[in-house]
Amino acid sequence: MNQRRRSILCLIVTCTIFVLWCIGVAGQHTRLAKQVKVNSFSKRAPYLVIFLARLLITQPGFRLSSRSIIDALGQIQIYMESVLCE
Repeated sequence: MNQRRRSILCLIVTCTIFVLWCIGVAGQHTRLAKQVKVNSFSKRAPYLVIFLARLLITQPGFRLSSRSIIDALGQIQIYMESVLCE
């Protein structure tokens, strides 16, 4: 596989993971996320957000509001502000 094709493939994979992360973060507090949750009494999240997104998008009735997506993207800004020192 040549270098250009590998670079494009890496970009596609990165974008896919980012979209799954956004869906997972936005879908964490939905009713459907509580239904697919394993029987756990722990306060810790039972699934990584990317795996949760994969579970949620396979459910027939799963929909996210645009507000949920905007809130998920807002977490990126908070994270970046905490990491970057100016």
